Amino acid sequence: MAKDKSTNSLKHPNDVLHVLVLIAGTTDPINATTAKSKHANSYENETSQDLAQQNLDSYTNVPLNYWDKEFKEQIESLDNKYINLVLFPFHGWTGDNSKNNREVAGTYLVNRLCGANGEEAYYQETYQNKPIHFHLLGHSHGGNVINEMTKQIDTLGDTWPKKWEIKSLIYLSTPFFKNLHQVKVNESFFMKMQRY
Repeated sequence: MAKDKSTNSLKHPNDVLHVLVLIAGTTDPINATTAKSKHANSYENETSQDLAQQNLDSYTNVPLNYWDKEFKEQIESLDNKYINLVLFPFHGWTGDNSKNNREVAGTYLVNRLCGANGEEAYYQETYQNKPIHFHLLGHSHGGNVINEMTKQIDTLGDTWPKKWEIKSLIYLSTPFFKNLHQVKVNESFFMKMQRY
């Protein structure tokens, strides 16, 4: 690790940007709310920009108290310590405990990151031509949202930037299914294992 003297931060020698994406889990695990929110299924036909114009809650709103305070502080300290590590905590979803909502949340996040299917790219063109290693961390059904993300990346093909790779998947208490939400592993967007 090299030290950047101007910021006193550590920098990985290969200059690859590492993005840690935090994906919260279900906030209503037993579907106690009987009325389905329009927002829960909104991204099937509407972009985030459409929703913002309608003054609906954004998918970027994550309850501040969702993540354990100490955990969040430790993750943020890593973000501050390493120049080429970026924390992406902005992805929220309704947390509605439904298969459809998890699929919508995973698809939306991928589209939002790279600007596919009418979404404005969070990482604009400059970053789309640079190597980025994504580390996806999902708690509870956030892990199944991760799996849906991998399926969407595979569907996008060349729309997903060629230099972007998934380096790690981290699941915290994720309930896995035999048939639903299966991860899609594809060598075109998963980082190849390196042997030392």
